[in-house]
Amino acid sequence: LTHTEVKVFTTTTTTPTPTPTPPPHHRRDNDGEEVVNVRLMEVNVRQQNDNFVPLCQMCIGYNALDMWLSALLDDDNDNEEEEEKTSLFDSIPRRPRLVRSGSVVSLVCYADGTLTNIRHLDEIRNLESVVHVQVYPQFAEPGNAVERSRDIRTDAGYIHLVNDDECAMRRDYDAICEYMYTMFEVKEEEQEEKKKKK
Repeated sequence: LTHTEVKVFTTTTTTPTPTPTPPPHHRRDNDGEEVVNVRLMEVNVRQQNDNFVPLCQMCIGYNALDMWLSALLDDDNDNEEEEEKTSLFDSIPRRPRLVRSGSVVSLVCYADGTLTNIRHLDEIRNLESVVHVQVYPQFAEPGNAVERSRDIRTDAGYIHLVNDDECAMRRDYDAICEYMYTMFEVKEEEQEEKKKKK
């Protein structure tokens, strides 16, 4: 899955839904006809413009999307013996435990102007901890006008880091932060205007 906002729709019914205990997804009315109760559920398991599921999967061994789908679709195991339960939802620990260290690095653009070159991408991709690099289209094509990043909505992309060795991951994180200072080369508009006047 590349987009992790999942919406599940079912058809509606005019039969009142009792509270506080919700009915199962499918049941039969007094005449034996199947009734499907309406449900709209949304799970947003991503950061801003970021596919967060693979990072969670690598760092703790499961993710919120799979947990939700298991809770929704797996058979009810409440009556089974503990050792026989097969639901992913039932097998998830109450508290997550890191099996690998991971991090998201938001790419910061420190320049204003017309993009002429993107530097350091090969060096970044070759770092031990890097598992995914995403540069947003506006910052990926020379000739585009780019602006200095001000917040999460104006960043230039993101990088996922995962490593068994937390110290190695932190070294790669620091290296990427240094690369970002000179990553985006631009022609500054003021310089262009001065050249035109001459």
